[in-house]
Amino acid sequence: RLGAALINAIGAYFLARYSWKLFFLVTGLIPLVWLFPWNRFLAKWEADSISPHVAEVKRNDGSFIQSLSLLRNRTVFGIFLGFFAYDYVWFVFITWLPGYLVLERQFTNQEMAVYSSVPYLPMSVIIVFSGLFSDWLVKRGRDETVVRKIFILVGLAIGCLIVPAGFTNDKMTCVWLLTISLCGLGICSPNTWTLTQAVCERKIVGTVAGIQNFGGNIGGILAPAVTGYIAHVTNSFALAFSVAGVVLIVGMFAYWFVIGDEVGELK
Repeated sequence: RLGAALINAIGAYFLARYSWKLFFLVTGLIPLVWLFPWNRFLAKWEADSISPHVAEVKRNDGSFIQSLSLLRNRTVFGIFLGFFAYDYVWFVFITWLPGYLVLERQFTNQEMAVYSSVPYLPMSVIIVFSGLFSDWLVKRGRDETVVRKIFILVGLAIGCLIVPAGFTNDKMTCVWLLTISLCGLGICSPNTWTLTQAVCERKIVGTVAGIQNFGGNIGGILAPAVTGYIAHVTNSFALAFSVAGVVLIVGMFAYWFVIGDEVGELK
């Protein structure tokens, strides 16, 4: 999330002084630098960490068709739908926030660089503390599934502040509402993945996490297009943000009511 803050600030600078081509080139190449230290660090502990579980995974490895059968499971579908909702709104932010501030709120490019970056800073901090606090509650004996669900529900509910942000007339009030909305997503962010681990056996948690990520990617594909289309047709982002709020409510329903029993091994 700090990367989102940084790229918005740097992106505005590059676009003002250079071009889209250079901006795309820089953002594509800079992350590659991290591959070298990451690979050296990973190699030290990866083998020892994975080896004890390889034999167990091989014994319980299901076919592709068997893996697809998990989609019929109510809990897996709830994970799929809930993360679709989370990622839908997340992609509304990362694809449209800079443009929204300029096109609808009439911020200058310099102001946009600041106000499209700052909201991600408190979100980044909240992600860390949300994970720490939820883990602390679990370690004290609270039911892990319930703890993770509550954090997710509270976060998604706060995320719904994206709706009034689209209707307020004051642009700074809008920025504050969007910032708080992002902080809500930060509350639920670490718990979406740990909830998946909590309700799945180790043997299939990777498969279910893949299904979860697939649902999120569908949301990520739809969000920019749907938001842009609605904004174009209505000449406003208000309805598009309202749609995002409805999607979050669907996600709340999925996480609390649809996700139920633990998902067992492939049959």
